[in-house]
Order: sequence, then C-alpha cells, then structure tokens
Amino acid sequence: MVEYIRVRIKHAITKSISGTVADSGVVTLPSQPPKGALIVSIVPGTEAPIYIGRLIGSSAISLKLNLTAPSGNLELRSADSGIIPIGTYAEFQLINTNTETLGGSYKQEADIDLMGNAGLSVPDWEPIGTSTAAFTGNFDGDGKNIKRLYINVNDPTDTSIENLGLFGYAGGSFSLSNVHIASGSVTGYYSYISGLLGRANSDTLGTITGCSNSATIAGGSLVGGIVGKAVNVEISNCYNTGTVNAAENVSSTAVGGVVGQLTGSGKIVACYNTGNVTFQYSEMIGGVAGSVTSEMIACYNSGDVTGLTAVGGVLGSDHGGGKITACYNTGNITGTNTAEEFSILSFGGNVKACYWQDGKCSSNNSVGWTGGTADVGKFTTFFTPDTNANTGSAEWGTGLGGSGAYWKVGTTNGNSLPKLWYEK
Repeated sequence: MVEYIRVRIKHAITKSISGTVADSGVVTLPSQPPKGALIVSIVPGTEAPIYIGRLIGSSAISLKLNLTAPSGNLELRSADSGIIPIGTYAEFQLINTNTETLGGSYKQEADIDLMGNAGLSVPDWEPIGTSTAAFTGNFDGDGKNIKRLYINVNDPTDTSIENLGLFGYAGGSFSLSNVHIASGSVTGYYSYISGLLGRANSDTLGTITGCSNSATIAGGSLVGGIVGKAVNVEISNCYNTGTVNAAENVSSTAVGGVVGQLTGSGKIVACYNTGNVTFQYSEMIGGVAGSVTSEMIACYNSGDVTGLTAVGGVLGSDHGGGKITACYNTGNITGTNTAEEFSILSFGGNVKACYWQDGKCSSNNSVGWTGGTADVGKFTTFFTPDTNANTGSAEWGTGLGGSGAYWKVGTTNGNSLPKLWYEK
C-alpha cells in the first residue's frame, strides 16, 4: 500500500484530503467527495503533484491508477487485449514517455478534464508526440470528452514552437478516432496549430476518424480545428465548431476550420465546419480546408470565413490538383482580394455536383459543376442534390457513411439542407 499525503478535490472549492492508494491503484479516501468532484492532483510524499483531471460522475471514487511500490510513481496500466486504458490527465501524459509508448494502442475510458487555465496551477498541456518522437500508435477516444485543453505559447521570438494540439506530431500508420475536444484554447504564433493534432506526416496512410473540436484555435500558418497540416492522411467524419483565428493578425497561409492543409495521398470525407475562420491578412483560407491537393468528398461549411486571397467557403485553394465532389456552403465568405464558395484557383475540371448559397460570397461567382456557368449550383434557401451519376454525383446518396452514402435520409427533399449521416 502506498500512502499519499494529499488529494486535492475540486468542487465548489479546492481542499486537501489525506488518503491511501493500494498497489492495485484504487484510490481510498476516508470520506467520499461530493458528486461531480474533480480530482486535481495527488502528491506522493514530497514529490511534485501528479495531475489527475478525471471527471467523477458519482460520489464513489472509481479512479484506478497503476503505481510502483514503494515510491508511488505512476505507470500506464496493463493492456487488455492489447489496448491500454487512459482515464486521467497523468496517464495521457505517460504516452509521451518513450518510442514504445508513443507506438501503443489506447482507449479513453472516461471524460478527462485537463484543467487548463482554471486557476489550479496546472501547467499548459504538453502535446503528445514531437517532430523527433512522433506518435505512431492508435488512440480511440471512445466518444468521451476532453475538457479545458489549454496551450498558450504565443511567442513571436521563438520560431521553434510548433506542432501544438492535444497531439503535437503523428507519423507512420497512426490512427486517431472518436476524440472529442469539448472546450479549451490552443494558441501559437507559428505553424502547425490545431485542437486535435498539430501535424501529421505519414509515410504510409494515417487516419483521423470521427473526431471533433470545440476549442478556440489561434495560430500562424497551417492551422485547423482538427489538424494543422497532414501528409498522406485520410480524414473522415470529423467536424469543428470552434473559432479559428490568426495569432495577433499575422500574415499566414493554409488555414481551415477542419484542416489547414492536406497534401500527398489521402482525402477529406464527410467533414463539416460551423465555426468562424478569420485570418484577415492571409491566403488559402477555407471553411473546411485551407489547401488540398487530393480530394474532398461530401463536406459542408456554415461558418463565416474571412481572409485576404484565395478565400473559400469549403476550400481556399486546390493547389492546382484538388478534386471536390458533393459539397456545399452557406457561410458568409469575405476576401479582401478574392473569394469564392469553393476555391479561388481553377479546378481544371475537378469540381462536381457542388452547391452554394446565393449572396453569401463577396465575389459570388463560383461554379458548382465542371464546364458549368457561374450559376450552376447556386441556390437561395434550400436545394435538392442531383444524385444521378451522369448529371450529378452518387456521393449525394443517403446511408450510414459507406461509399456514396454520406447523408441523412429525409434531409434532401428541398425543405431543409443536407446533414451528414452521423450528425445528431
């Protein structure tokens, strides 16, 4: 049994309680904290606090930790069928320990409060993975929430501060799935800034699936709600509701509500953005993505987008090679120099069956179909997608997210705007 001097529990106030933790890692306190209490830190002996950040949903403590006796150092728990459970701030940070842990498989088992900017003396979140030690494993958020993510390194004098987010840098055949950032803010001055993942550089094909961001994001270049820059990554069923802003109105490139920039293989499928994206002095700014050289399928934007050049409701720039299919925009699009609903650059015949709301764009001259006129795809209030493979796109099909079946049944009847299959 490992004895602990203090357990600080955050509820209406912060207080200290003496207690013990068995070798099994089960917290035992002399009295139970009130319902909804948050364990802020555990201090073994005279060591620095171990920040816990687990949201407790009842008066009973069910927090499990893996501790080394007799020192009481925290360790990752044993894997169950190859998957290690993550239920606390401290366990999440242990993924950063070494190459082996960065390549492991994990599953979030509870809502986790990272306690950022909460007056609890908790340091800024340290992103998981760096450019020299990338996260190459699998993390399943299991639909649980990450609350109060907080990073603030808005320092224009230090160009080395990049790759900011819950995860900083990922590579290999990594996967992030079902991770939901419910609140917080991430602020950096330079590149690769996001809520979920700052940068991904996969030499195979990484995947980001079913993730969301509601934190406020601010950065320089290559900024997005879900990922700042991704190389060879497939991003599907993801959405952003948080505001994405420039850090102190810096001049920057490739900024999107969901993805800043996607290059190489991979694609963006069934993603949407409702947050405002404002980079007034920047280029390649898009509601869903700033710049994409591959493919976007079944995406939409309803947030307001403001920038300088190459400003688009769905996509800022196709970089001369992107393909966009079955997408639509209803957000207000404002470009100081140029703005369009999909992309300012020529698609070269690669835009198909896309729609855009009239009067929302400052230039108002997008084309929704290859070879069409400026009015093809324009609608006033609602539209009914053309699902004919010859004249429209099969990607407007309804279903459960399979190929071509990305939309909800009953939302394509001309009386409402289409919603993606997984939306509530």
